[in-house]
Amino acid sequence: MQPSFEHVVYPEDASFAALHFDGEAFDCPYHIHPEIELLWIESGRGRRLVGDHVGRFEEGELYLFGPDLPHMFYSDPPRDQAVPAKSRYAQFRPDCLGEDFFDRPEMKRLSELLKRADSGIVWPRQAHQGVAERLGEIQEMDAAPRVVALLEMLILVDAQSANGIALASRDYTALATANSDRISRAIDYVHRQLEGEVTLDGAARAANLSPGAFSRFFRKRTGQRFIDFVIDQRLGEACRLLAESDEAIGQIALQVGFNNLSNFNRQFLKRKGLSPSVFRKNLVEG
Repeated sequence: MQPSFEHVVYPEDASFAALHFDGEAFDCPYHIHPEIELLWIESGRGRRLVGDHVGRFEEGELYLFGPDLPHMFYSDPPRDQAVPAKSRYAQFRPDCLGEDFFDRPEMKRLSELLKRADSGIVWPRQAHQGVAERLGEIQEMDAAPRVVALLEMLILVDAQSANGIALASRDYTALATANSDRISRAIDYVHRQLEGEVTLDGAARAANLSPGAFSRFFRKRTGQRFIDFVIDQRLGEACRLLAESDEAIGQIALQVGFNNLSNFNRQFLKRKGLSPSVFRKNLVEG
């Protein structure tokens, strides 16, 4: 699934955005943006998709997403005002306070925190004291206090970093940060062809390399064989469909490019540690 691009609009007098969402349900598309995002789920529950991670979100959780990390939140049914969807969030570019601000010695811990956010991090509600309150207040602050509040929130988050849980896999993060035009073209090819036939030759042509050179290049840049990446992408899309639809498992297997249901079940169990049916059952039971 290709993420859509979100263009974040800043106020004229601000170098970052501080926003809120109040609605009947979270239903934003799977999307990316070049900003780091600090997000507090004030109210609501449902499913989350972060990189290649699929799971559940709950009221009170705090998230930190690195730049260009695809993510989405989707509320549980019934999607009505009985369980409103509310969030508070700040979005800022890594250089919003200056190109080398987070490279300064005093910012070493925060720089490491933001690097870990490339995978996405979640904190349970009891593990981020003070941050949620700041996110609720920052919209009403004047310009200079807003900057101070942003740094204070990051410092508070860093103090609780041991309680944060990484979401996307290391393989996914390594791939996302391999910012190569050739890699990007190859990934686009895989996503376009995910339901059908994906070949090494096709990806190599997209990257303008010979198959042998592309295979070596891809593994060097991502730490992963191309065939393993394709399987992971197919299974990641399968996880999303298992979470968001009631389609039969056999039909989902076909939609993500597995023509053999036994092979789909075998690969899913091998890489996810459980069968597709158990994966879906666990999501339903919460």
